[in-house]
Amino acid sequence: MKRDSEAPKLRTKDFALPVLRLDRSLPRTQEARILGTQLLRCITSIGANYRAACRGRSGAEFVAKLGIVLEEADETGFGLELFAEGNIFPAEKLRDLVEEGNELVAIFVSSARTAKGVQSDLSPLTLLNSYSDHLRNSRAPLVPPKPKLFDMAYSNCVLRAWLGTKSMPSVSGS
Repeated sequence: MKRDSEAPKLRTKDFALPVLRLDRSLPRTQEARILGTQLLRCITSIGANYRAACRGRSGAEFVAKLGIVLEEADETGFGLELFAEGNIFPAEKLRDLVEEGNELVAIFVSSARTAKGVQSDLSPLTLLNSYSDHLRNSRAPLVPPKPKLFDMAYSNCVLRAWLGTKSMPSVSGS
């Protein structure tokens, strides 16, 4: 096991722990329970699949497992967005989680790109930030922009472009 894989392992675990606490403090409604359970599955899957990627037998398997990590991170972002926009949990209390999720996506995209040998001049966070700026600036001035915590369609597009594929990698039989 390489030493440089330890920091992301710790970050993914540290990313999941606040969601465990968040789940305990959710309202006792059916939608909060269902979304909370799904969010726990996604966020814990990020760390579990990253660990599996580190144990990959080949570069292709590593990249494929990172594709799963990225899909789970994307779904986590979507879940956090639903919590905020559905008024299930205060958005301001989710901001740090969303920010950490975006940083983890950037790390994993960069790792997958490095493993595949794909080059680019821009970082994933630069692309995400420029896209967010574009969304804010393209709205009509009379309509206040609705804050988006995570834009799933755009992140999938960025991930595919950065990985140099037309679709997210998958691992057969998993």
